[in-house]
This record gives sequence, C-alpha cells and structure tokens, in this order.
Amino acid sequence: MKKFLITLLSIAGAFALALCLTLAFGAFNAASEQAEGNGPLVAEAATTISGTSATWEYNSSTKKLTIGGTGAMADYTAASQQPWYSYRNACTSIQINAGITKVGNYNFAGFTALTEVSLTFFTSGTNVQYNMVNTIGDYSFSGCTALTSVPFNVSGTISIGGVNKPVYGKLATIGKYAFNGCTGLTTIKIPNTVVTISERAFNGCNKATSLTFTSTSQVATIGTYAFNGCNKLGSLTVPESVTSLAKDAFENCSGATRIYFYASNCTTDATSSSTSPFWGCSGVTGVTFVTTLPRYLTIF
Repeated sequence: MKKFLITLLSIAGAFALALCLTLAFGAFNAASEQAEGNGPLVAEAATTISGTSATWEYNSSTKKLTIGGTGAMADYTAASQQPWYSYRNACTSIQINAGITKVGNYNFAGFTALTEVSLTFFTSGTNVQYNMVNTIGDYSFSGCTALTSVPFNVSGTISIGGVNKPVYGKLATIGKYAFNGCTGLTTIKIPNTVVTISERAFNGCNKATSLTFTSTSQVATIGTYAFNGCNKLGSLTVPESVTSLAKDAFENCSGATRIYFYASNCTTDATSSSTSPFWGCSGVTGVTFVTTLPRYLTIF
C-alpha cells in the first residue's frame, strides 16, 4: 500500500511540474510575441510620451499605433529611441489625433510594415474641420518602405451629421529626410499649406510617378536634394510660389521629360552646372516657363 501511495504522489508531482513548466513557457512565449509587436489581442494602455503632453497606445490585434493628447511629439536622435520601437516591423497603421501639432524627428523611422497614416479632425466654428499637425520632423517617416502615399494631404470635405464640411490642414514644414527612402510611394501630393520642403525630404522615392502641387501652393523653399533620385517622375513642376530652389533639388530625376517652371521670383544657390537644381535630369526634352530662368537652371 505504501509503495502504491508513493507511486501516486510521484505521478502527481510530475504532473504538477509539467503544468508549471507549460504555463511558464506559454507566458514567456506570449511576452516574446508582444515584444515583437505580434502578441495576440493585446491593447496596451495609453502611455504619456516623456517630456510631452502627447500619448501613445499600440493594439497588437489590429497592429495600429494611436497617437493622442496635445502638442508636439518628442524629437529623437535615432529610431531606437522610439518608445514603440519594438513594434516597428509589425505596425501597419498609425492614427494621429487632432491635438498633435508636430510629428517629431525619427518618430516613425524604419516602420517597414506601415501602409497607412490616418488623421482625426475637430470642429472650429460650425463649418470647418481641422487637423493641427504643422510640422513633419526630420527622418520622421524615413525608411517606411510600404507607405504608398504621403499622409497629411488634407483636402476635401467630411460628412458631419449628413452635412459636408470643408477640411483644412495646417502642415507648413516637411523636415529633412522626412520621407527618405520611402520606396513604396507612388504619388507625391504636396498640401497647399506647405511652405518648406527641406533637404532630401523625398530623397530616393524611386517608385513615385507623379509630383503635384495645388494651384494655390504656398511652397517657398525647396531644399537641396529634396527630390533626388525620384527617377520615375514623368515631369517636374516648380510652382509660382517658390522663391528659393536649392542646388541639386531635383538631381537624377532621369525619367522626367519636361519641366514646368512657374516661379517668376525664384533664386538658386547653384554655383556651377554640376550643382544645377536639375542636374542629371537626362530625359528632359523641354522646359515650360513664365520668365527668364535663373542662372544654371537650364543646364541638365
């Protein structure tokens, strides 16, 4: 009898040990999956972004990162400093709520699965909807290779209570390298509120086939190498509002066959033919312009 009891206790102990190991392994595996942004049906609680009034929340089931709160997001000096860095290869969508005024430096750099950035709006008065983002920081979306269109191109109307109301954005500045290497972009549409397109903002976007500005464009400055290597663009446009066009701004846009130059008060910092804003645009066969072109702009 004693031998029988000892055997039963041994079996029970072995079963308990196996159960503990199974539960521990399951918890470890779930934690590992969550750390990589693949955890099952997990919605993290909103967390304040250090040093700001903005918040972030990631939902692992929908693979969506939501930015809430108000004001500017934090600036970083490397992508690895992002609080949501562990989700960079899993996150497919980002929602930026209406109170955010700036997307900070490196905020979403290297989000290789990101396909969509959506904005929310708020009513100002009775007939107007606004999104408050006025700055896209340096390197903010650099290396987002699955992104197919530029976010923040706010236009059109939103139906509120069955009534269509106009939508307005406030984006004024696109920072350095903001969309650098976004090789999934097929169209680049610049919102009419943008004033500055900084150095290498769209560098290497080699799948984009069109670059458009609105008829009411306010772009005043296009920086050095801003559209360098966008070699699928069929034509290049410099809107009337541009007063400063940097050297090499459209360098190596070799697929373009025509330049539409409407800026009658434009200057350039080009010092030689090799630093022309259109250097390397070997496919250009003609230029449409409104006045005499500034020095070096006709040299490709």
